[in-house]
Amino acid sequence: MIRLFLLLAIILLLYIFITQLKNYLTRDNKLNELYGIELEGDLIDIDKDIAEEKSRQKIKLAH
Repeated sequence: MIRLFLLLAIILLLYIFITQLKNYLTRDNKLNELYGIELEGDLIDIDKDIAEEKSRQKIKLAH
């Protein structure tokens, strides 16, 4: 009887551990995706700034 109880307790603890690990990894993946999106947005902004600066320099050289 005690062995059955211990076996059920171990199975329950493993289930809880796996569930928590899955939730943690899902959250971690979502954070990585958001960080990647943020970096892509920053790169787009930098590219826009560079293009604007180049156009300003071309206008200055034309005058």
